[in-house]
Amino acid sequence: MPSSWEVRFCYLHYVFGALFHRRCVTLPVLFAMLSNHYGFLYSGPRNWLVLVFMMLAGALIRQSFVLRHKALATGRPVPWVYAMVGCAVLLVLVFAVAPRPPAPHSAAASALTFAQVQQVFTQRCVMCHNDQLANKGIKFDSAEMIEKNAQAAYQQAVVLKTMPLNNATQITDAERALLKRWFEAGTKISP
Repeated sequence: MPSSWEVRFCYLHYVFGALFHRRCVTLPVLFAMLSNHYGFLYSGPRNWLVLVFMMLAGALIRQSFVLRHKALATGRPVPWVYAMVGCAVLLVLVFAVAPRPPAPHSAAASALTFAQVQQVFTQRCVMCHNDQLANKGIKFDSAEMIEKNAQAAYQQAVVLKTMPLNNATQITDAERALLKRWFEAGTKISP
């Protein structure tokens, strides 16, 4: 049979653990659950650091809410330090994950044809976005459909890098750069 101090320790451990979880971890857990909907959070090279710092900022801001309510109930001044530090962490993260300006490319590298672009779409996209399947109502099986859906392709394949899903077709960074140059040049399908 456990002694009374062991029972008290277990009870205190349970209570403080539950309070900590409810008070500090609620916002970070919600953030972690929703983070897979936002490509900028997981597509970077140090995505785990982004998650850790976002969770830290959420815990700090949540703790600020708890201390604010406690201070207002007891008539003391509100401590804003936790909120300011949490917001500072968020601000640093915004600048850390912001897209970098593109590097200038030479005129020789700019000479690309629609046939090159269409080959990338045929190899990497058409198996899921064709006349029979058309995931999300988007097709890339003809030049007209590629031009029509160029904005969606650019957003998903170049900016967010979420397509192809889990990179199932093994699209390369060079192919993504090719699509980027084509889109930024005006998505011309004729030479």
